[in-house]
Amino acid sequence: MPMSAPEQVAAAQAAGLDILCGLTSKALDGPQKVAELNSQTMKWTLAEARECTRKAFDGKDAVDLLAMEASFLPPVVEKVQAYGGQLFEIAAATRADFAKVAEVQHEASKRLVLDHIDAATKGAPAGSGAAMAAWPPKSPTSKLPGLSRPCPAHGFWSPLG
Repeated sequence: MPMSAPEQVAAAQAAGLDILCGLTSKALDGPQKVAELNSQTMKWTLAEARECTRKAFDGKDAVDLLAMEASFLPPVVEKVQAYGGQLFEIAAATRADFAKVAEVQHEASKRLVLDHIDAATKGAPAGSGAAMAAWPPKSPTSKLPGLSRPCPAHGFWSPLG
């Protein structure tokens, strides 16, 4: 049994609210992960600074200090690179989550529009068979060409092409 118009509106609003809550949750996950990464980085930095300071006080002369400085530099560079990589992974994962939701919503909207087109075609007035046969094209993806073009800038299917 088909749903009435108010039921369809209520269902659409409920689905929209679910999507909004899901995206909000995903949007908050990214900054939370960045905050955790920053906390870990600050703890590591403080520990390294403490160790470096201890060794500096233990140094006997300038040669010892230069040797100590040279020994601490490579691990710091590695940690900075790892931090950047983890930051990129967090951003990429957040973007992928949003792109996945956008793609699912796009496909659902596309299906809905195509169903409405099919219903309009079936409910066309008598005598309009020739006009309805000419439109839309038979291929489901060519019925709405703007809904089937990839958006290279964003990496997912875009209704605007």
